[in-house]
Amino acid sequence: MVSDVDLVRELRNGSSHAFAVLYQRYKLPLFRYCLKMLEQVEASEDVLQTVFLRVYEHRDELVFADRFKAWIFAIARNHCFTYLRTRGRNVALERDVEQSPESNADRQLEREEETELVLDAIRRLGPEDREVILLREYESLSYKEIAAITGITESAVKSRLFKARRRLFEQLKPSFLERS
Repeated sequence: MVSDVDLVRELRNGSSHAFAVLYQRYKLPLFRYCLKMLEQVEASEDVLQTVFLRVYEHRDELVFADRFKAWIFAIARNHCFTYLRTRGRNVALERDVEQSPESNADRQLEREEETELVLDAIRRLGPEDREVILLREYESLSYKEIAAITGITESAVKSRLFKARRRLFEQLKPSFLERS
């Protein structure tokens, strides 16, 4: 597999193939991030297109090829926050519910309910708390990468993540206590 660094260098030299590979590599993680931040499929698709358009338009400015992942997530973050500021948080999440096999229907339903409880609790977090949870838990980014994306220090990321997890736990505790 070709590294991001090599692909970014090729992109800076005008390679459309390198752009296509980077697009394929990052479209799904960026889309998931945007969807969880914006809670709307169409808006997430729009942000994703805007992000890759910006990458292509500013390919000559990609000086730090080793920081591409953080840079592209930072662009997505900025566009998500702009969307949230301009359009508000009152948007509905479109969900695709999987059909479960009959033999595992009860367990599948229970897992879906738990997933919905967690996603609903994440939705109720403030944008900054939701962001660090999503980047760390769903995108598996390091503290260093999250710091680069958000523009705060690693220790601030750890602190924000600790507080966000605590808020999430407090929201979920009553629901899971009821289920016990």
